[in-house]
Amino acid sequence: MVAAQKGADGFISIAGAGQEIDDVIVDQIEKQSPGLKENARQAFDDLRVNGFTESYNPLIASIFRKSLQPFLFTWIQYNPQEEIKKLKIPVLILNGDQDIQVQVSEAEKLKAAKPDAEYKIIENMNHIFKEIKNDENNLENSKSYNQFDLPVMPELIETISNFIKKHN
Repeated sequence: MVAAQKGADGFISIAGAGQEIDDVIVDQIEKQSPGLKENARQAFDDLRVNGFTESYNPLIASIFRKSLQPFLFTWIQYNPQEEIKKLKIPVLILNGDQDIQVQVSEAEKLKAAKPDAEYKIIENMNHIFKEIKNDENNLENSKSYNQFDLPVMPELIETISNFIKKHN
């Protein structure tokens, strides 16, 4: 979004965060490992204030490793709801209703911040744009991340193509 403010012809958000990324990641951690939520929140708070953090559980070290902290520090400075409002170009907001990483509520937050944006929730699409049906325990959804031969949802391709043609 920030780069698009400097001269893009349009912007497409696919499974984009609607709140600061630290809040998104803490929500993701809470769903997968509730006992790590508070530690992750504290580590992000330390990072936001100090520019680095050292107090994190080894189980979430892949998120807070020292080499990644400068990137995270920069990223958490942006509020997507504020940044999307700055766009004076056509905007398309997409999300899948089977996305277990970025909830539909994130897309809703972006749409609320940018009411004139085009908006579509694609039924049965997960975070990596694959079709997932009847998966109450998210087993098929999780497995799909390692199945390279699953096709991308045709509706995603069609929606993006139509948006580009419409604004070209």
